[in-house]
Amino acid sequence: LGHELLGLLLGVEGADRLGRVLERGIVGVALDLGDDGGGVPTLVALVHLAADAAVALWAVLPRFAAPPRNPNQALIFPRKEAPPMDPRPIGVFDSGIGGLMAVRMLRHLLPGEPILYLGDTARMPYGDRPAGEIDRLTGELTGWLLRQNVKALIAACGTISCNAGETLQQLPVPCFDVVTAAAEAAAQATRNGKVGLAATSATIRSGRFTEEIERRTGQAVTAVPCPLLAPMIEHGAGPDDPALAAAVAEYCQPLLQSGVDTVVLGCTHYPLIAELFTRILGPEVTLIDCAGEAAKAVAEAMKEQHLLAEGNDPAVTEYRFTALPPQAARQTARRMLGEDFTPRLLPLEKLTAFSTE
Repeated sequence: LGHELLGLLLGVEGADRLGRVLERGIVGVALDLGDDGGGVPTLVALVHLAADAAVALWAVLPRFAAPPRNPNQALIFPRKEAPPMDPRPIGVFDSGIGGLMAVRMLRHLLPGEPILYLGDTARMPYGDRPAGEIDRLTGELTGWLLRQNVKALIAACGTISCNAGETLQQLPVPCFDVVTAAAEAAAQATRNGKVGLAATSATIRSGRFTEEIERRTGQAVTAVPCPLLAPMIEHGAGPDDPALAAAVAEYCQPLLQSGVDTVVLGCTHYPLIAELFTRILGPEVTLIDCAGEAAKAVAEAMKEQHLLAEGNDPAVTEYRFTALPPQAARQTARRMLGEDFTPRLLPLEKLTAFSTE
């Protein structure tokens, strides 16, 4: 047991060396104890034993000693290895141009991240479709983006976020929707606990957005379906369009009557006309941009999971659409993004085919 303990402390070589010294010394002491000459030889043997043991220990102990340090020299600590970088793009998808609000926030928070945007403009609006169909279409969108080797996905669409859970929960890469972050932001923003929700009919019908908000505030949500807004915005209608203004004014009446102080814009198209909502609801009502809140949550999660690309230089953002947006919508996108906006066509047959183009 003693030899094993020495082996742990001194290493095999050191333990063997010290053991041989002690063995020789003990034998010598035993011989001296049997000598008729008395105790003096025994004492001399013990002294020799201690000296030999000290020499053996001195030979092996330096492995435990720190090298001498110049007192004027700064301490040097080992450098942490940089976290791994991931140059693959972030995939952002929507039924049309509304998801560009998430792109704008991502470009602000993570300028070095390449982004691949996909808008299914050929089949929008999604807001009046049944949940099963929305889920199927979402599978086609995410399937194409995954074949482009994206590292994460953002469902930048309230309708998809609330109706395509089966597909979104089975993806092989991190996927973020617009519901959770927006509900959390609304709960933190409200002062009286009264929150409104403006969204598509499919989003309201699913009940998910309402449940997430009510779970945080403890009060009923005033949820208003706004079926006309997304198609009008998609075709280029802006805050100064009389027909669009009239539709927003009508949809806002239940929100005004219920006394909400916070309204979640639960369709990513609606923040494009946020000034119109403010004009009707009043500046004291806080508007929650669901796409922007989702992008903030994504940026934080990407940093924590070491999924960021290397560098902070502006990265390339590619915009693909199943039908090219009209000129009015392109102008809206350029104004909102604050930069050049060049959409590229992705025909539906290529969307559903196994292609990396």
